[in-house]
Amino acid sequence: MTYDLAWKVVLREARSFLIRYLKINLENEDYETRVREELEIVEFDNDTIFLEDDYGRIIEHNYHAEDWQVDRM
Repeated sequence: MTYDLAWKVVLREARSFLIRYLKINLENEDYETRVREELEIVEFDNDTIFLEDDYGRIIEHNYHAEDWQVDRM
């Protein structure tokens, strides 16, 4: 998986989760821009993507699991 493909997966698969998690107001904000500003892909492989938010929390998505998981929450 490439970095660009990892972002596509994040933006597509995590849309409803990230809208709630980042409290994105879709009427006033661009979803993709806000997600890329607030999160950074810190690691990825063919099974898992790890994102980090501005507070140092790690968000994990494993393709074999349905949910996105946030550490320290």
